[in-house]
Amino acid sequence: KFSPYDSDNKIAKFMIENANATYFKNDMILEGGSIHTDGDGTLLTTEQCLLNKNRNPHLSKEKIEENLKDYLGINKIIWLKNGTDEGTDGHVDNIACFVAPGKILALSCSDKQDPFYNKINENLEILKTSVNSKGNVLNIIELEMSYKRLIPNDDEPSSYINFYIANKGIVMPSFDDEKADIRAKDIIQSAFPDRKIITINGIDISKGGGNVHCITQQQPMSL
Repeated sequence: KFSPYDSDNKIAKFMIENANATYFKNDMILEGGSIHTDGDGTLLTTEQCLLNKNRNPHLSKEKIEENLKDYLGINKIIWLKNGTDEGTDGHVDNIACFVAPGKILALSCSDKQDPFYNKINENLEILKTSVNSKGNVLNIIELEMSYKRLIPNDDEPSSYINFYIANKGIVMPSFDDEKADIRAKDIIQSAFPDRKIITINGIDISKGGGNVHCITQQQPMSL
């Protein structure tokens, strides 16, 4: 979407080969932030992103699901409607994240006047009425957004969901919104009691679009 991106397409292969990891080639366009998996057969994504015609116009929804199941070991896909940012056409990593199989942290919004209220609550309703790969109802932990807009007329909410999960910790964004920042950190810490929570100022990152999860990627372990 943001050309030139020829060099971007080389990064994955470079990292995998340097890590001496096994990989499988697939021609489907799929960014890391467009999916979340629970490691137990369930995947989260949005229709706005994966079905967008600027990604894989030659693939039907059924074929996209087939690819995700074949290459990621998935047998249950939960389709949310819309994300909250236009830059990525609605990546899911800004609105929901698995804590564990069957347990999800999800962005919430209680201000009915907020421009993202309808989108966020539509997604919450889908999550609350969905089941995982085992047929179990999901445990949804709501994580309210900061209502502090970082850029006037910004088209992206200040979402605490956009954090990075490290081996023994969590790196989460903060937004100079003391009350909301503290509340979000407490909720994330409660969801991940065995991990250390590190906060970094997400304001400058957000100005470029997205946040912590958007600019990080786990390095695969060598086999």
